[in-house]
Amino acid sequence: MSRRLLILLAVVAVALATAAVGFSLASFTSTSATQIGASASQMSDWVHLYSEGTDPVNATIYAHQRTIEGGVGAVAATGQDTTLQVDLGGFPDKNSAFPFVTVFSVVTPAQFPDPAVTQVTVSATLVDDVTDQPLTLPGFTAFGPIGGGPTSVALGPGQRYQFNVTVQARKNLVRGQVYWPHVLVDVAWSGVPAGYFRYDIPVSLTDIGGNDH
Repeated sequence: MSRRLLILLAVVAVALATAAVGFSLASFTSTSATQIGASASQMSDWVHLYSEGTDPVNATIYAHQRTIEGGVGAVAATGQDTTLQVDLGGFPDKNSAFPFVTVFSVVTPAQFPDPAVTQVTVSATLVDDVTDQPLTLPGFTAFGPIGGGPTSVALGPGQRYQFNVTVQARKNLVRGQVYWPHVLVDVAWSGVPAGYFRYDIPVSLTDIGGNDH
């Protein structure tokens, strides 16, 4: 067998092997996406996040911003779903906790897009500001006056919960600085892993100094 023929056969073998690997990876990715896509369209079809201004039943118990001297400002959350954002207001230079109840609501539809799905798991994770993390104790409770709650809840169709969180003010925070932590809200169910459907909610709060309550 000539040297030229051997080289040609080697090149063909490499090309076939490369094509086989490429097909295998593409097939795996395509199959995974198809399996998830078969039961999911978009995140808001499964779980809505509402603020007071977008609440479909016009509820008015949502948390308000904290202002100087401990006053009450505008509603903390605005927007809905992917446009939801939160401004918790201003906080003093003191080691003290400020709990916020009903920052935003978490609502499931009367029926999930896939009737075979009977519940979804909604979980919250706090992401630090680039310099610090003034938020703590994220949790979900049934919609109402009770705060706290676990960081993850299983919700069936037609349920209404809320997100609560606490601002931990500290003397070592920088006066006048605006902090920008985030809240990640993941929605998962059987066949759809946590992190695939996620709301990323920006939160702002300011160290306004002073030592008020």
